[in-house]
Amino acid sequence: RFPMHYTSRFPVTGPGLSNFSFPADQALMVVGDSHGQSAALRDMLDGLGRFVTPGKHRHLVFLGDFVDRGPDSAGCLQAAFHEAADRAGADEVTYLPGNHELLMADALEAARDGLNMGSRTPAECWSMNGGASFLVEEYKKMGIDMPKDSHEIVNKFATNIDAITPGDMSFAEFVRSWPSHFRMGDVLCVHAGITPKKPHEYTFELTQKEHFPQSVMRDELSQRHWAWIRDKFLA
Repeated sequence: RFPMHYTSRFPVTGPGLSNFSFPADQALMVVGDSHGQSAALRDMLDGLGRFVTPGKHRHLVFLGDFVDRGPDSAGCLQAAFHEAADRAGADEVTYLPGNHELLMADALEAARDGLNMGSRTPAECWSMNGGASFLVEEYKKMGIDMPKDSHEIVNKFATNIDAITPGDMSFAEFVRSWPSHFRMGDVLCVHAGITPKKPHEYTFELTQKEHFPQSVMRDELSQRHWAWIRDKFLA
């Protein structure tokens, strides 16, 4: 049997946990993919706020994928960026990027710079992976038809999303400032996973912009990149 340890109220079991290390003065709260489900996200944050951790520094970590697929991606961004600390009673908040934030940031940057928006680009991939629903959502809010020009479609959309972003940064700039992972004691937080049987550096040496390669190495990197890896992702 695996050794069992308790963190506050919940038992934690698994191989190698006899030497598990975690700072006693910290409370780590981790929230995964909300994908446009803003009501569920707010409910979860409120639930975390009711969870009492006397004397501990409360650190909230988001694992990314706030956007796409669900009905209110903008609401998820609003909740995560402007409400999360108060709702969850967090002393500190860290954002990690998911593949959907990376695709969206790529699309926004490409539109801003006037780069090719055609097929097989990150912009096209973002649209096919849920970005189209987010665009429709925002244009309905604006009460206007989508322009015919793809760059104009994304740039008008970006104006709305940049208004939600904290400070003076654009959404893309804000995402680019997020780290690939977060570590607290022996807990490692990352959006998708890490490559098994390799040093962690093998996974984390890949940058945000290497997540969607325009090359024959696409399949290889999809098995390795921390924002995309789906199979065999446990160390």
